[in-house]
Amino acid sequence: MLPQELLPNIENLHLIALKIDNNELVITTRIDSGFYLCPACKCSSSKQHSYYIRQLSDVAWAGVPTTLNLKVHKFFCESTNCQQKIFTERIEGLPSYARRTNRQKAQLEAIGLRTGANEGTCLCKRLGIKVSSSTILKILHQIAPPCFKAPKVLEVDDWAFRKGHVYGTILVDLEEHKPIDLLPDREAETLEKWLKEHPGVEIISRDRASAYSIGAKNGAPDAIEVADRWHLLKNMTDALKRMMYKHNKINQEIALSIAEKNRAVIQSERKAIMETNLQLILPSTEKKESTLQYEETFKLVKDLQNKGLSRRAIAQQLNISRVTVNKYFHFEKYPKRTKSETSKSTVAKFDGYIQKIVSKGEYSIQQLWEDLQEKGFKGNAAAIRRYMNKHFPKEKKAEQLPALEVKLYSPKRLGYLLIREKEKLKEKEIEYLEQLFVACPQAQLANQLALRFRNMIVNRKAENLETWIKDTIVSGTEVLKSFAQNLNRNFDAVYNACSLEWSNGQVEGQVNRLKNIKRQMYGRASFELLKKVVLTDSG
Repeated sequence: MLPQELLPNIENLHLIALKIDNNELVITTRIDSGFYLCPACKCSSSKQHSYYIRQLSDVAWAGVPTTLNLKVHKFFCESTNCQQKIFTERIEGLPSYARRTNRQKAQLEAIGLRTGANEGTCLCKRLGIKVSSSTILKILHQIAPPCFKAPKVLEVDDWAFRKGHVYGTILVDLEEHKPIDLLPDREAETLEKWLKEHPGVEIISRDRASAYSIGAKNGAPDAIEVADRWHLLKNMTDALKRMMYKHNKINQEIALSIAEKNRAVIQSERKAIMETNLQLILPSTEKKESTLQYEETFKLVKDLQNKGLSRRAIAQQLNISRVTVNKYFHFEKYPKRTKSETSKSTVAKFDGYIQKIVSKGEYSIQQLWEDLQEKGFKGNAAAIRRYMNKHFPKEKKAEQLPALEVKLYSPKRLGYLLIREKEKLKEKEIEYLEQLFVACPQAQLANQLALRFRNMIVNRKAENLETWIKDTIVSGTEVLKSFAQNLNRNFDAVYNACSLEWSNGQVEGQVNRLKNIKRQMYGRASFELLKKVVLTDSG
């Protein structure tokens, strides 16, 4: 008997037969409810008219597609006042138009929400489920949108449905860490309408878009607005970038001077290496010193020998080889080394002819070897090459200077460097900024203001905001002055960003997830469908 747990969760369902047909598992079942109600008059009837087989697609068993054949009966309505003469027995929890079981539908919903329609179809094929991408989309469209209550802390940010053309708005519950709604645009009126329809929002964390500011003020005037800290730092970086665009000429001069300085350093290093190599080639006193050392060792060995020490003991005490001790035992005086007399090179016989060739200028070792062979030389070309290198060395060409490598930092890159702490910069970046500050004092002032602003945002020092705005406005840096004036117009939201814990960090992750879902739908995600998938599968 097949366990009831393996069958769909349908009340009074009984197994009739089980078979494999064309690599497909077919399960035949029936329903024994005992009584049947007419859907029109609600009167019970037991007078059977006929039956038919209803086919339902079920979850696969061990990767084998499964079909559920359900035997469904038709009955006569025994009420004389009812217009419904014949009716079909109803299956509780299963619509009359359904062509798949509820558990398979739930399975396809989960697959569609996680992978999308096209990828979901490929996955279902591996799992033994026969379904098309259009069917998965149809099932996703049937999902009811989740219900939510108005959050106390709301995040508002935009996202690109089509980058550069169509944008929407995502709303995230900061306390629950999940998205609660998507808006089709990023207009102030749309946000205002949503806030009025969902009262109860106490804190609104948003980016610095003016539309969101207007919508928040009109839709929830009593709510506390908090500017996003990440966007504040980004806006500051953009302001520094625009400022450096105006000083691009100075930037180029600094990059050129640093490149010339680096080339001079490389040149001096090469010169030092050449001088070191030259000293290694020149005769030195090292050999003399080593010879004296060997003589001293010989004297020590002989002294210890006269004292009666064994050869092993002398070798251990002086930390030298016993072979050396054995050799020194046989001599009364230090055995000085004599250089072996080398035979005169056979090429030297033709020195007069070689001097004539060299005096004429350019010559070839190969051609010189062939000429000397005609004059009786029996050696090889390598002997001539060694002789020429020793007696007629060619002057080396002056080594060329390294190419001038100019590393120009872009205004965008400088904007990032000016707002970062010195401890997080590389040595080359610090050197670059130091020269920039000498040539452009305005950049140094901007760096000081930027670091103060960063410290105020990161360490939540809201009490310094007003002073910072005043100092920046009178600093004489027009770009930063404009930035500070914009902050002053939105002072409360910026102040709250520097004092409260709430920020838009969460929503950036939700936007990234939304983009991934949108790409999985392969262009078939309408706004409503995308909204359902994002909000339903928020876990």
